[in-house]
Amino acid sequence: MKPIANSSPSLDIEAILDTGADALLLDLDGTLTVGDGSVCGAKFLLDRFSGRYAVITNNSSDLPETISRRLYRYGLAVPPSLIFTAGMAMIEHLAENDASSLVFLSPELRAHALARGVTFVEDEAEIVAIGRDTSFDYSALTRAANSVRRGAKLVASNLDDRHPGAAGSVVPETGALVAAVLAAAGPQSVTVIGKPTPHLAEHALRVLGYSAARSVVVGDNLATDGALADAIGAAFVPVTTCARVAVKSVFRKEHAR
Repeated sequence: MKPIANSSPSLDIEAILDTGADALLLDLDGTLTVGDGSVCGAKFLLDRFSGRYAVITNNSSDLPETISRRLYRYGLAVPPSLIFTAGMAMIEHLAENDASSLVFLSPELRAHALARGVTFVEDEAEIVAIGRDTSFDYSALTRAANSVRRGAKLVASNLDDRHPGAAGSVVPETGALVAAVLAAAGPQSVTVIGKPTPHLAEHALRVLGYSAARSVVVGDNLATDGALADAIGAAFVPVTTCARVAVKSVFRKEHAR
């Protein structure tokens, strides 16, 4: 496990516990992890809410099993069954609609989409589906924009422009790709699968067996995580940038009882 340095994001453990929440809905990038390490307080929080949390993430390049293995390397034991991703939810959306789809996804998710019976096409698409595809290039942009202009529905796993990377860097996200398509195709409606739409959170809460009213959303992005909390009627606690004092303070209180 390689925790993030003190000047990096931290979880406000005291604020989360003070809500009296039964369950947590946790963002991933920038909340549990940043770059190649865990955020301060993440392990404490997962241990405290064992069996009462879900990770809901706009990730659209990895399988839950892949994310679970990565978290384990950072010292965070999160089973795949508690990881709900926008990429997987978008694939379910495509499979349920049974439409010919021009799909831009990572190799892992393309394979999963094929296994779920999604029909892939290169032209005459009914749906253009965009996830975080790191191979997206000018040719892909041309095909996507022209398919949308011809009437294909545009579906995005999320509209996040970026997420935090190591050492203050940023990692371009799906929203940046969608913005490029819209810049070329012109104004179009977009069906968004991930946060801040409530689909992932509602599914996670059904699996956990808790209500939104007794849950807390924890995240680093007010526009997605905060808006999600508002959409489902849950409390929201943002990630902070304070040092580890809060975690140590709570730890001392717990063991003083």
